[in-house]
Amino acid sequence: SDMARAFGLPWHLRVREVGLPHLLSWLFPAAITALGTSWKVAVMAELLASSDGIGAALANARSQLDTEAALAWVLCVLLALLLLEYAVLEPIKREFERWREAAR
Repeated sequence: SDMARAFGLPWHLRVREVGLPHLLSWLFPAAITALGTSWKVAVMAELLASSDGIGAALANARSQLDTEAALAWVLCVLLALLLLEYAVLEPIKREFERWREAAR
C-alpha cells in the first residue's frame, strides 16, 4: 500500500490491485471453513427436525442400525462438499490469486 502510494497509484487502483487481493487471501479460507460448517449444521438440522433430505436419511439408517447406508450418506455429503470446494471455489480462488504465482 505504501509502495503503491509512493508510485502515485490512484486510490481506486490501490484498493483493486493491492487491498482486495490481500483481503481475498484471508476471505477464501474463511469461506471454505464456513461452507463446511454450514453443511454440517444443515445435515444436523435435517437429522433432528426433518423427514426429508440427507440428514433424515442418515437418521433413518442410524435408527435401523444400517451402518453401510449411514456411512454411504456421510460419504455423499463429504464428496459433495469436496466437489464444491475443489471444482467451484478453488478455481475462483486461483483466478483471484494469480499474483501469488507471478510473484514466485
